[in-house]
Amino acid sequence: MEFARYIWTLYVIDCGTFHVMMLLCWCDIVCSNK
Repeated sequence: MEFARYIWTLYVIDCGTFHVMMLLCWCDIVCSNK
C-alpha cells in the first residue's frame, strides 16, 4: 500500500492535480457503467 501511495504521489506531481482529477472522474464513470 505504501509503495502504491508513493507511485501515486509521483503521478500527481508529474501530471498535475487537474489531470488526475479528470482521470479519477473518468474512472468513476467507467466503473459505474460496468
